[in-house]
Parts: sequence; structure tokens; C-alpha cells
Amino acid sequence: MAKRTYFPDLWAELTASSPLLREAYLLYGPEEYLTRRALDRIMELCGQVRPLDLAELSGTEASLADVAEEISTLPMVAPRRLVIVRQAEKLLAKAQRGGKPTREARQLASTLSEREASWCLVLLASPSISLPSMPGGDIVKAMACYGAYPLPERQLGQWIRREAHERGLRIDGAAVARLVALTGSNLLDLEQELGKLAAYAGGDTEITRSMVDEVADSSAGSLPELLEAVASCDVPRALQALDDVLLLPRNTARALPALVSLFEEIRMAVFLAPDALAGKFPPWRLKEVVSRARGWTAEGVLQAFDDLFKAELAWKSGSARLDTALTAFVVSLGSPGTTARGEGMLNGS
Repeated sequence: MAKRTYFPDLWAELTASSPLLREAYLLYGPEEYLTRRALDRIMELCGQVRPLDLAELSGTEASLADVAEEISTLPMVAPRRLVIVRQAEKLLAKAQRGGKPTREARQLASTLSEREASWCLVLLASPSISLPSMPGGDIVKAMACYGAYPLPERQLGQWIRREAHERGLRIDGAAVARLVALTGSNLLDLEQELGKLAAYAGGDTEITRSMVDEVADSSAGSLPELLEAVASCDVPRALQALDDVLLLPRNTARALPALVSLFEEIRMAVFLAPDALAGKFPPWRLKEVVSRARGWTAEGVLQAFDDLFKAELAWKSGSARLDTALTAFVVSLGSPGTTARGEGMLNGS
């Protein structure tokens, strides 16, 4: 049986100052969030800025020969060709016939033993599958196997601090404990709460327990909702979110700098080449930035910046209250003649 190793060991390898990228991984276990984060990091280390050197297969449909063919294909641009197989247990079940390894299974296991290969193979097992029940025999033995399971309390606090650090934030011990108490140990939920806290913090760099409690208020979560609605030019949704934001003075003060930051990121996504953009953000942020910028054009971003500047000027000059200026900006997203903001985006269409 392959050696059991767990996610913290994998993450330490992938994020070291000199990262260790292995030739073949089998990722299993119920904590799908950890598996996704590991896969994002592996893609980054493989240089997957473009899809030319990426193959994604289904274990239900692909054969072992299909996998062998994919990993034998030399990369065109990236340092390594990345081959991802989902529902890996379905693929590995094809490794034996009549209780004996098939010829394809023996050949693939032999190939996987190579080092300094030009490929990286990642098998993703379904969350309910454990390593002892994994079929595959010698194929599995030739792979680096990592289990993704819920983190114990000590590691959970370390994870929260590291994630906050990646967002340019510090979070004190009381805030960590309160966040876990309110959210639980589900890492996806914690990531979403940290995203809300980052938006809510505005220019602040330290998250305190009181801020965690404030964000726990349903209206506090409306600032991220506002940003998402504005990015997609969904004016009705953005106006509703803005109404909720304005219920709390602290949220109102943070809305303008948060919108400026949003459009600075969209501007980078629109104007920078993919390679340059990838160097600006960690993988988890890069996906979010690219998603928010989808559909925006250069003309649209510049127009939005101009409208946002007018709103800020109206507020700072005293000609309009901040809530009125913000409302005018949101309404401008749906004004006639603004199709330069992107096809099919206006009014959330």
C-alpha cells in the first residue's frame, strides 16, 4: 500500500522557498477545499498560464492508455505538461483484469517511476474514497498520495493566519477564536468569511474580534455583495446591496475605497498580459480578479474610473453626500451608451 501522507506535508512542499513538485500525485479525502487549493498551487508551479499544456480527463471515460498518451506528450509552452484525472478511483479500477494487473497498468506504473519528467499527473479521487479502499495496485504505489482531511484546531489557527497574511492582513488570537466559533472548521466557509473581512477592513491591516462580530451582522456582508454586483454591472442588485451597506456608517466609509480597489484590479486584468497578471496575485486571488473582470473592455474600465472619480469629487467637495454620490455611480453603470463595459453585462443580463 502507498504511504499515507496528509495535506500539511503537501502544502509545505508546494510552498517552500524551493518548492518540490513531484511527477505524480493522488489526492483523496473529504476536504475538497484543501484539494482545490493544492491543485491551484500545482497548476501554478507547472506554469499553467495557458491551456496548451493542460489535459483534464474523467476517470469514468478515460483509459490507462489515454493517460499514458497524455503524459507522454511534450509540453509546448509550460515547463511541464499537467494531466488531471477526476474520479480517479474509476480509472484505477481498470488496472486489473481477472485479479492481475493489465499490460496498460504495468506500463503506466513503470512510466510513473521516472524522475525529472516533463509532465505532472494529478489523480483526484472522489471525496468518499479512502486510500485503503483505492484500487490501482502498483500505479498507486508509484504516486505521492496525500489525504485532505479537516484540520485539527491548532493547524486551523495557523491556516487562518496564513490566509489573512496572503490578503495583507494580520489577525489577532481573539479574532481567530471568534471566527472559528462563528463559522466552524469548514475551510470554504472560513475562506468566504476572510474575504468579507478583507473587503470590510478597507485600508486597515489588522482584523480584531470586534470586526469579526461586525461582519457577522447580516448587513456587514453586503459590501462584498456590492462589489460582486458592481463588477457584473447588475444595477438592481448593486443598488439593493448599497442600501444594505448604508445601514452601517463603518460600511459606508469603506465602500468608496473598496470600489476603487475593485476597479484597479479589473484594470490590471484588462490591460496586463496573462503572464504579467499572474505575477501580481496569488492563485486564489488571480481567479477572483479574472472572474470579476470578465466582459469588461478597456474603454469600459476607463469610463468606470471616470464616473467613480466624479462621485468621489462630488462627495469631497461637499456638493453631494457620500451615499448620494455612491448611488449615482451605481446608477451610471446602467446608463445608455455604456456598452463599452462589456457585452451582455448591463443590468446583469
